[in-house]
Amino acid sequence: MNRLNRFFLALFFVLNLGLSIPPLYAQDHLSHDLLTRLSAISPEMVRDINTMFHIEISIRDKYGFAKPDLATIAQLKTEADQRLEQIRTRIQDAAYREWLRGYLNAFVKNEIKVPSHPLPIKNFSFLGSEDLTSQIPFEFVLDLTLGIDVFVEHKVNDSLYSSEHTIWHYQNRSSFPSSTVYMLREHLRVLDLGPHQTLYDLGAGHGRMILIAAILHPDSTMKGVELVEERCDSLRRSIDALGLNNLQVIHSDVRDVNFSDGDWFYLYYPFPNLNAEISAKLDRLATQKNIWVSENSGVLFHQCRALISKMTSATPWVLMQSQ
Repeated sequence: MNRLNRFFLALFFVLNLGLSIPPLYAQDHLSHDLLTRLSAISPEMVRDINTMFHIEISIRDKYGFAKPDLATIAQLKTEADQRLEQIRTRIQDAAYREWLRGYLNAFVKNEIKVPSHPLPIKNFSFLGSEDLTSQIPFEFVLDLTLGIDVFVEHKVNDSLYSSEHTIWHYQNRSSFPSSTVYMLREHLRVLDLGPHQTLYDLGAGHGRMILIAAILHPDSTMKGVELVEERCDSLRRSIDALGLNNLQVIHSDVRDVNFSDGDWFYLYYPFPNLNAEISAKLDRLATQKNIWVSENSGVLFHQCRALISKMTSATPWVLMQSQ
């Protein structure tokens, strides 16, 4: 990465820090609002989410010790898998799916307003003394309403490393940041996806972006490309639970994927060493037809035409025009 690219990357993160990270009370309110709405249609789901957060805290605490109790951690992961299956069974309900679509539509359109001060937290009395709902992050709640496995990274680590390395990785891990739900909202809010168009999520990860897009655009095609097998398996199970037939998961290295049928491309710094190659593929495609690329994509820093378009773009999508 040359100096100019490093400068633009640093500039993006500085600007993005103030634009996409809301105050803590905003996240508290959105989490509380979503749980309250959810309790009206499925209090069992709220109980499941609360339990999953208990498990998350317990696993985090266990990994925090110098010599963690691996047997207990394994037992907690098994319990999380069982609870997740219950959640995925619940979201197969037609009434729930309709409610979820309505909620996501309101969230994307920014119709769920964040107050200027925190609201009092509702007492979810049916949870008893184990109620942790006031502490659960919004992303954690939202992901579980979509049937996303919030513990999939544990499985990724377990498959890649020995037990000792897994512990080290958990205690010292660093990675490229994931898209925040607020960043996704800004992209989805102005996503003008036609009924015969295709949206690619290159580096789909857990599938938050592509699942929401598929729910809100049932007449369009979504394709998520992801290299890590465990994430692909988890995403497929979420798709099945939600009954989506317009979303395809592609387990592959993005360099090997022919995405010439794509019209919209969402990326968020997914390929630390491949941005130039992905940029070249998108640039070639843009000579054949107009395509839209997310402005927070690291690949845009590698080709001048898109960068110029980015500087004049009024939306979070950049139009790469055919010539």
